[in-house]
Amino acid sequence: MTGTLTNHTEEDWMEIDLIFLLVDLEQQPVENGGMVPKLRADISELSDGETKEFVISWFPAVLESDFDKVKGYQVEKLEYDDGKK
Repeated sequence: MTGTLTNHTEEDWMEIDLIFLLVDLEQQPVENGGMVPKLRADISELSDGETKEFVISWFPAVLESDFDKVKGYQVEKLEYDDGKK
């Protein structure tokens, strides 16, 4: 899967970490063996006003059969470092 993220702030972002939960029709997390599979995307940098495409990769324990129940996703976490430490 791929997606896009646009920076609508006045800051330049670095080391962006996105984590998505897979959900069913009722927007409930999809479980596999008692675990909720997650998707992850990392973006190395995103300047003010820039839009960047990213590739979503799998966390461990996600099987192709999990797609049967998956009807969407929710953003669980969006973290970034602006490099000002």
